[in-house]
Amino acid sequence: MRGDAQGPRRDRPRPWPSYLLAASAGVLAWLGFVGVGIWPLAFVAYVPLLLALDRARTRGWRSVATHAFTFGLV
Repeated sequence: MRGDAQGPRRDRPRPWPSYLLAASAGVLAWLGFVGVGIWPLAFVAYVPLLLALDRARTRGWRSVATHAFTFGLV
């Protein structure tokens, strides 16, 4: 009954896991390119970013832009 009083519930995915994916892609790219010595990470660093952008695409271009900003900021 409580759900009826608040209106219909939206089944939209939460945005924070995709922001964590974008941030982890930034960390992996940093580790792969900075000279830390873990150069094989450069080949897989952008996979979490692509997954995050695929999730963000359903929420509009602003969400995609903020995910890309999160990746670049980290």
